[in-house]
Amino acid sequence: MITSTYVPLRVHSPYSLAEGAIFLDDLADRLKEWGVPAAGIADTNSISGAYSLAGALTKSGIQPLQAVQIKISHPGIAQAVWRIPR
Repeated sequence: MITSTYVPLRVHSPYSLAEGAIFLDDLADRLKEWGVPAAGIADTNSISGAYSLAGALTKSGIQPLQAVQIKISHPGIAQAVWRIPR
């Protein structure tokens, strides 16, 4: 097993429509294979994947980090993207 200090913080699950393409169990297996100590999920406008992520990563011995990426738009202002850590 490879040991890594890299921690991905902006992973999108299938709960981020049109942005996430990996199932959380497959993600957990791959991160464990790479020796990643923690991973963060930041679904867009949703925290629906947070519970599933926590379970999949915890089973694999990886620290789950939870966040949400919120898209905010206002008339006359370009769309902004904000990530709010949990």
